[in-house]
Amino acid sequence: MEAKKYLEKKIGPMTFANSLKAWREGEDLSQEDLAKRIGISRNAISRYETGKDFPGPKIRKALAKALKADVKMWEVYIMRDLAKDKGILHVEFTVKGA
Repeated sequence: MEAKKYLEKKIGPMTFANSLKAWREGEDLSQEDLAKRIGISRNAISRYETGKDFPGPKIRKALAKALKADVKMWEVYIMRDLAKDKGILHVEFTVKGA
């Protein structure tokens, strides 16, 4: 099975929220553990993982560092998620340094 399809079957569509939760669980951290590690509230982590909010650039970088994740990948997901919320069906962009 293709990796993307496998992941989508396991965690749902590839969104920032699902990706963050998968990375956190992959590191065997609770929301509380991750929140303490980067100095924010557990409620903030919950809001990010349910798609109710997106972290700003500073928090995104801290999350990526704590989880050994790719912050640029998350920025792509966030842009796509925001576009979808606005009813935009197609988005193209280039990530510098990728």
